[in-house]
Amino acid sequence: MPFEALQMQTVPGPLSLAEPASVGVLGYAGIAADELALPFRWLASRSRDGHAAFEVALVAPKPGELGLAGGMAVRPDHVLDARTPGFDLLVVPGGFLYAMAFGSPDSVGALVNAVRRAGQVLVVARLARDARRAHMLLRAASTLSIGTFWDMVGTRHASDRTTVIADGHVTWAIGDDAVSDGLDRIVGEER
Repeated sequence: MPFEALQMQTVPGPLSLAEPASVGVLGYAGIAADELALPFRWLASRSRDGHAAFEVALVAPKPGELGLAGGMAVRPDHVLDARTPGFDLLVVPGGFLYAMAFGSPDSVGALVNAVRRAGQVLVVARLARDARRAHMLLRAASTLSIGTFWDMVGTRHASDRTTVIADGHVTWAIGDDAVSDGLDRIVGEER
């Protein structure tokens, strides 16, 4: 299928905001504070009838404080394990393949299971290479073959725009504004 046709595939429909949607944002050791903060800031700025549109929780690969790049530490609300809730939306910031937090098969399996349980997933990457690495890690939860995904991202990603790829219930957003563009696409205009 040519890239243009794949690009036009339907992204999962907007989240229903009749009730506050549950959102998990994945954090991991060494993530930059701004990469973690961007989804929280975007989600916190949305309301419905004067009330929060989202109940947002920080999810981490293991219990305890999560050390971010630059020395800041945060404490997660949930840990990736069998008790991780099936969020309406799971946001996975890009670059996470570099984190040692996903260096074991058990940690990768817990992440894949969390992705499978979520209603919708947004995987965010600023760079195409980070998206390709993330896809390799999450390939067990992907509907796209590695070759197809790489062809879709390939050289067609321009840094001045966000590339959005539909992959079953997973949406991949790649670019400098990937967080806001990806969340806009998933949540839609209904806020």
